[in-house]
Amino acid sequence: MFKLAGGAMYVNSWRFDLRYDALMAGCCLALILNDPGLSRLLSNKLFKSVLGALLALAAVGFGMVGLPVAVFSQSLSFVGVAVFINFAIQRPNGFVGGLLNGKPIIWIGQLSYSLYLWQQIFCWHSKLPWLGQFPQNIIASVVAAALSYYLLEIPLAEFRKTIPYLPNPRFLMRVIRSSRNLVQDEGLVRSNNSAHSDGISEKPMHVIAAEPAYRG
Repeated sequence: MFKLAGGAMYVNSWRFDLRYDALMAGCCLALILNDPGLSRLLSNKLFKSVLGALLALAAVGFGMVGLPVAVFSQSLSFVGVAVFINFAIQRPNGFVGGLLNGKPIIWIGQLSYSLYLWQQIFCWHSKLPWLGQFPQNIIASVVAAALSYYLLEIPLAEFRKTIPYLPNPRFLMRVIRSSRNLVQDEGLVRSNNSAHSDGISEKPMHVIAAEPAYRG
């Protein structure tokens, strides 16, 4: 398998356990911002200040060069990016916030998933002789992503809205309840068997305490 992929490093670079921290940084930021209690932590003066933004960019830079510890350097970069995005969110009327909320950036954000998929054909070790070269590979990626977004994503999203919500069928709910009861019964049997094997009485403690002690 490693030989087919060109080496172990190409397989490891796609492993989820080596890349999930990038997703987690963005997810944690979204969860914190939508929590009434935790959102106040990110709205304090430090995170809204220019100093906080510079520290976030410094974290990104240190992470890219492998500092302070190579194992956690990428995670540090992702946290820095999340903090910098929060800086733009907390100051929507500032320069950075205005830039990221501009129509061109919003449009690119709408294409982001399609762009993520299609750029692999033109930009990631592309074997295409002409379209795989800069700058036409960037243009081709954007054009393909736009076609995918307007001809596939939007129509399919609208079609999904027409599909009625179907609750779980009754037989499926009966299966779920039966499986739950079976798990509970098995747990009870195991606990009883364990009590018998250990010589532990199943009588309540107040009954045991009321019984006279054995005298040999």
